[in-house]
Amino acid sequence: MNYAVTSAQMKAADKYTIEQGTPSYELMDKASFCVYSQILSRIDSLESDTRVLIICGTGNNGGDGFGSAKYLAKAGYKTDIFILGKQDRMTPETTRELTEAMESGATLLSEFKDEDYNVVVDALFGVGLSRELEGEHKTLIDRVNSIRALKVAVDIPSGISADTGQILGAAFKADLTVTFAYVKLGHLIYPGKDYTGELILSDIGINGEPEAVGEYYLSPKAEDVKELVPVRSNNSNKGTFGKLLVIAGSRNMAGAAYLSALGALRTGTGLVTVYTPECNRTIIQTLIPEAVLATYEKDIDDLDSLLDRCDAVIAGPGLSQSDLALSILRRVLMVKDKPVILDADCLNLMALHKELMGSLSSNMILTPHIKEFSRLIGLEVSEILRNPVAFSKDFSEQYGCLLVLKSAATVCVYEGRKLAVNRYSSAALAKAGSGDVLTGVIGGLLCCKAELFEAAVGGVLLHSLSGLELGAVIGDYGVLAHETADHIPMIIKKYS
Repeated sequence: MNYAVTSAQMKAADKYTIEQGTPSYELMDKASFCVYSQILSRIDSLESDTRVLIICGTGNNGGDGFGSAKYLAKAGYKTDIFILGKQDRMTPETTRELTEAMESGATLLSEFKDEDYNVVVDALFGVGLSRELEGEHKTLIDRVNSIRALKVAVDIPSGISADTGQILGAAFKADLTVTFAYVKLGHLIYPGKDYTGELILSDIGINGEPEAVGEYYLSPKAEDVKELVPVRSNNSNKGTFGKLLVIAGSRNMAGAAYLSALGALRTGTGLVTVYTPECNRTIIQTLIPEAVLATYEKDIDDLDSLLDRCDAVIAGPGLSQSDLALSILRRVLMVKDKPVILDADCLNLMALHKELMGSLSSNMILTPHIKEFSRLIGLEVSEILRNPVAFSKDFSEQYGCLLVLKSAATVCVYEGRKLAVNRYSSAALAKAGSGDVLTGVIGGLLCCKAELFEAAVGGVLLHSLSGLELGAVIGDYGVLAHETADHIPMIIKKYS
């Protein structure tokens, strides 16, 4: 399982490693060699007379750049270095890397010149940047961004916040980012993810301990599916894999109920009961005969018995915001002895009746997209997007629930403590019904006995991988929500 860290956590891990006896220069030189190796593996596709420009600051990130210049110059590539910053402030190890780069044949430019380069390396700022770039720093980044070359960032593109992914005035637009030890949150969250390009994670021997750096965040990879999806024993029956109640749909919104039920069944739920208005009977029984159907019209007297008999509950997809839907929500919020997933119209109803949010508890998962979350907390979407992790943590901690904030970089956070950021974004999922499928997938994992947090993280991972694989085959434009549900079993089989 990969981890993602903040800038403070990364600094703490680095400090801890040095205190345990690994010299700072050794870490810097290993990082430099990793950058050099990644560039070298791509130079074959460039011109034989490759020219490299490395822009460096005077901090440790600049030291990684000097070290990369050293290795490139030793390999015979024409390597120019341009430094922006006061060299008398450089650490001894950074100064040593610069000296060795010059001795190896790298050229130190006295001024920046617009010349033809095949590779541009950004080693200006590292993960510690927290201020807006302006003046000569902004000008330099704008100029190198205009160069037509392979652009490589060292650790994180300069100008991207390692904590929020936001652009701090200006940012280097990388084709490739080589980072060390841990993924940074800014690599995963937009717009930082767009500026990161291909992300390479390199091990340079940093061994931060959780007690030394605080709690890590998760950044699951495709291979982690096997850890997040419970093993399915042959010695089992439908009862082994739980009974899920899907309370969804309204007039003209039967599809939401169908998609949630489909997502759950495709993820392994033993028995799905769909509770929906009577007008949806024919549609649901035709589309998904594997689901049990229970319907209502003017009253919901049978809801209590359905809630008692199930192992987990989904409520909200396509439910409407009627008085009857509000009554359903009030009843579902009373359930405290089993997992409850609240989605779509249940969230919209809570935004209209904010006193209901006081009934949220640790057995509940909320799955809003950014606009629904905006309504819940009363902030503009643009403000939330400036720091989605922080807002998600605050909400989850305040209400003691698990929040799945859906976006291109979905955030899962439980009680403000456990946190994961999804690294796989897919334009194929930007389609009506995708959220309904995701809700069903999470519900399916819960019924297969996954823990609450693991079910949420695993559901997001499975759903994203399904969208990516289908998009790669038929194109992002044409993928339909039900197809992503149907593809879930193939994802589980591939990675389990």
